[in-house]
Amino acid sequence: MAQPIVSNECDVTSATGTGNINTTTARVKAFELLAVTAHFGTATSNDVVVTLDALDGTAYDTVLNTISCSSVTDVFWLLDEPLPCEAGDQIKVTWANDAAYTYGLRIVTREL
Repeated sequence: MAQPIVSNECDVTSATGTGNINTTTARVKAFELLAVTAHFGTATSNDVVVTLDALDGTAYDTVLNTISCSSVTDVFWLLDEPLPCEAGDQIKVTWANDAAYTYGLRIVTREL
């Protein structure tokens, strides 16, 4: 289950497990997305998908990045510029876990 970890400047939503990744941030105030990282216990070729789940409704939901994996154990997406998001927007990360690999996920945001 995802849980926010608050540091001095950034909020980190983290998740770990052996099933599929289907993790969403739990932000109430306006924020900006800074980075997404994931580590897999075994090399994977399944894509990691990062989506904006907009408070305004599904017409505004947007795939922000599809990270193509080719036998990798680590994924790191640092945005060139922070992505501002409205209060109530959420960031969702998904990944299909074919073989019960252990994973660790971090979604890094900062309150505006």
